[in-house]
Amino acid sequence: MTMKNVRLDKLLAVLGGGCKTSLSEQSQKSILLNDVFLDSRKVTPGSLFVALPSFVDSGAYYIDEAKLQGAAAVIVETNDFEAVKKSNNNIHLIGVSGLRDHLGKIAQLFYPNKPDLIYAVTGTNGKSSVVDFLRQFWEGLGIQGASIGTMGVTFGGEILSSGLTTMDSVSLHKELDRLARKGVTHVAMEASSHGLHQHRLSGILADVTAFTNITHEHLDYHKTFENYLDAKLLLFKKYTKKGSSAVVNVDGEHFNKIKSACRDQHIVTYGENKSDFQIIDIIAAGDVQHLTVNVYGQEYEFTLPIAGHFQAYNVVCAMAMILSAEEFEKRQTLFQKLIKVASNLKPVKGRLERVGSYNNGSIYIDFAHTPDSLSMVLNSLKNQLSGDLHVVFGCGGNRDTLKRKLMGEISDKVADYVIITDDNPRNEEPAVIRKMIMNYCPKAIEIGDRREAIKKAILQLMPGDVLVIAGKGHETGQIYGDKVMPFSDHAVVGEILGE
Repeated sequence: MTMKNVRLDKLLAVLGGGCKTSLSEQSQKSILLNDVFLDSRKVTPGSLFVALPSFVDSGAYYIDEAKLQGAAAVIVETNDFEAVKKSNNNIHLIGVSGLRDHLGKIAQLFYPNKPDLIYAVTGTNGKSSVVDFLRQFWEGLGIQGASIGTMGVTFGGEILSSGLTTMDSVSLHKELDRLARKGVTHVAMEASSHGLHQHRLSGILADVTAFTNITHEHLDYHKTFENYLDAKLLLFKKYTKKGSSAVVNVDGEHFNKIKSACRDQHIVTYGENKSDFQIIDIIAAGDVQHLTVNVYGQEYEFTLPIAGHFQAYNVVCAMAMILSAEEFEKRQTLFQKLIKVASNLKPVKGRLERVGSYNNGSIYIDFAHTPDSLSMVLNSLKNQLSGDLHVVFGCGGNRDTLKRKLMGEISDKVADYVIITDDNPRNEEPAVIRKMIMNYCPKAIEIGDRREAIKKAILQLMPGDVLVIAGKGHETGQIYGDKVMPFSDHAVVGEILGE
């Protein structure tokens, strides 16, 4: 990774006159910093360590480790400055208020390059699919595009790295700089509620944004639905260029509040209700969908080689984002090109992805881990199968417990056969989580071992049946306590079908 060396006095100038420092003016000019880190374990000699407070401890706790790693300077919150200075009189120290808000400015000094256009997508469901479809559309148009999110950093069909849905601000600027140096001109990124609330997009102003939908999720963190929605809306209020386009799903019940938050953007709507990109009809035939969409008064028909009613929405959202960035008189020609590319789109890994069959029954893997996403997946398949609908799923530990009731009720209502299993129980007793779901799904059977649950579900398939293995999608680990044990739904299905 190539980064720009930064003189310490230049860093102080960017932080502004309100910051504190233990250094003389002469020292400030003589110290050259070669990188920046938030993780003390990754600090390299000559770099800057940002001692960012967490929700459980002060960032100052990690300064000793950063010093041992060779940090040339440390930034702390102003409130910690004097105490740290007393106990670390041999470290070049800077104190600043609102450290999280300054991360973007700090990171940009070391990593100043970005792709020409940044697209950002928020919402409860659909973020990963929309950013992946954007990348695929760009590739089909001959544009150097990349995607950043839950699936990792993807460019040219290669996953360059993986991590959080929205990585920390410093890591994000590093990745954007790396992509720009590789020649990427367009990037699509997910903007999670956690990431937005924690200022991880600091220093980013998106050129095009989208809001897919909002449903019950992450209330263990945000506490109330209103807080959750407000966190999502920060994308439009704080991290988007004024006058840019905001693509919004018009069918959601919170459309008016979302619309009011986008008052500095040009709003482009999509959905089945009256909108700029109105979905007139979706006809599903197996893993293929035939769409009729009215775009600014002009009707178009095209085919998607992708299953799932909700995925049709996500494709249209991506198309609307691309078109909204184009000059109006060129949009019709561009949409015709997008239609051609759409016929060759590939399913997103772990998003209603058909991974095999057994006894002429189809097997799908999907990331559905919220009540709404599980409902959408099951209902999308229920409406077109000739046999029974099977589902295997669980709920995560140390997360919003209300989801267990809702997901149990949904599976009981929509699916014909249900197996409740484990899905990242973390520090909760797995049997307790399963019982909470089972209370609302009387027809279900309980198999804690996820591999055995998947095996039983596969072996009971009959011709025309469909099985959905929900919750993990692309993930390759099962979390027990604080440990991540290797586990992949994809690998397990492959093993069982190969037996």
